[in-house]
Amino acid sequence: MSSEFWWVFSLFSLCGFLYKKLHQLQQVNHNETDQLGDENVSISNKVMEQALKADKIVPAEIAKQQAILDADALAEQIKRKANAEAEAILAKAQAEAKKRFIKFAENKFFKVPKLVK
Repeated sequence: MSSEFWWVFSLFSLCGFLYKKLHQLQQVNHNETDQLGDENVSISNKVMEQALKADKIVPAEIAKQQAILDADALAEQIKRKANAEAEAILAKAQAEAKKRFIKFAENKFFKVPKLVK
């Protein structure tokens, strides 16, 4: 009977020891999980900060590129208008020069001599 008692006692002692070790392991695991959770929260906060920065930077970059495109379009429009005005001034000057040349030529070269009476 005594051996059975020691066997049962040893078994209960072993169960108690294993229970304590399991509890200690669970506590360590819980602490590690908390630390990992804190690290994950820190990492997710950093990711969120980067995403918020990107949310601010991307629209600003788009606005910058749009402003550049608008300025280029305006510059092209002004350039075309200036070219059209220059061509109009040139055409007007050429027409005036042609008119003066014709008038000069008519007076100089094609003057009809008056008949003397």
